[in-house]
Amino acid sequence: MNKAIKTVLVSSVIAALFVPRLSFTQPAPTPAPAGGSNTPTPADDKLYSCGKNTTQPVSVSFKPETELKDLITWVMGFTCRNFILDPRIVSTGKKVTIIAPLKMTPQEAYSVFLASLSTMGLTIVPKGNVMRIVESATAKSETVPIYKGGVPANQDQVVRYILRPSHAPVETVRQAIDAIRSPAGNVGVAGNLLIITDYSSQVRDMLSIARSIDVPGNADGIYTIPV
Repeated sequence: MNKAIKTVLVSSVIAALFVPRLSFTQPAPTPAPAGGSNTPTPADDKLYSCGKNTTQPVSVSFKPETELKDLITWVMGFTCRNFILDPRIVSTGKKVTIIAPLKMTPQEAYSVFLASLSTMGLTIVPKGNVMRIVESATAKSETVPIYKGGVPANQDQVVRYILRPSHAPVETVRQAIDAIRSPAGNVGVAGNLLIITDYSSQVRDMLSIARSIDVPGNADGIYTIPV
């Protein structure tokens, strides 16, 4: 090999040693957030949390046309109860406007919550430690709280009351109280019993009328009932 060829080969080797090597290593992919699209957001954290359940006064401050989800967020804050909401109800976009300038007790605030639901045609049905929110019109076929005596709370929650008239005919009492039931209510007859299903506040009025009619010596006739 002549001297010229050796010089070229040596030069080529030296040049190759100093040429920067190209890196074919692919950059590490950025890991996707855990949970994908179901990752909780700060708004979710607020929605699905509750404060300490105390007897402290509750503030009622809502913007006009409050959505159902915001209403549930509020009531969870002072009751720490669990709620189940049918997606079909959410899709209806039901809203309510609440005006209450003063703070109130948790019991009073919960009554406001129930009244707001009834305004939207909704009610709650307890299932163990969970409160299901359902259409009021379908609640009469649900397993709602049952009363066989006493007087239910003055709230807008659908309940069932078993009434046995002692003096007046069952049909007479039924006709009288059926006239004031709400669209969500029902008054049925089973033998000598009346099965009343309605908002508890409505049931209270029905019981008041029934007791005015169901007295000794009473008979079918025309009754004047103060309203």
